Amino acid sequence: MKKRVLSVLLAIVMVVGMFPVTAGALPAPHTHPVCGATHSDIGNHTGACGDITWTAWDGTGTPSGNVYLTDNVTLTESLIISSGTVNLCLNGKVLRISENAIIGAVIEVSEGATLNICDCRTTEHKFSPDESGLWVLDEENGTKSVSGGVITGGNTTIGSAINSNGTLRIYGGNIVGNHAISRAVVYSTGAEFS
Repeated sequence: MKKRVLSVLLAIVMVVGMFPVTAGALPAPHTHPVCGATHSDIGNHTGACGDITWTAWDGTGTPSGNVYLTDNVTLTESLIISSGTVNLCLNGKVLRISENAIIGAVIEVSEGATLNICDCRTTEHKFSPDESGLWVLDEENGTKSVSGGVITGGNTTIGSAINSNGTLRIYGGNIVGNHAISRAVVYSTGAEFS
């Protein structure tokens, strides 16, 4: 009797072992043109534009090459692009600077550096106007909305969203809810901006 029970158990184990096991699927690579989800003729950016592969960036360290936001990012200090070319895909996420940051610009592009910003998702983000009318990110109760990635929260004298002395190209995304005494969206001195 023991042999028969053992034989049945072994047969069950063998049959179960033959069922296919689904391994955890690896995420698809983040791949699209530098100008967004698909190629678009924007300004001087015309003609063919092939896909590039993007590397995940979680907001820590200084990005280089082609990076995309993996989640919403709150910076504790300005994101400084000091040299080379950085392609940043907002990926429908929010890039903002903390209210407690010492310098209030979200992004700074140094002379000689290039930053290309694009967006490949249409995620909805909600905002509520504050007492001055400035839209403040309020995902739960916001009454105003934008579709796609957002750069927000900058608060400085000049150029609170993006302060550029280098080359800045914005192909997509939204710049919302930044406050400055002058030029709250983009401030560019002797630089290329498109």
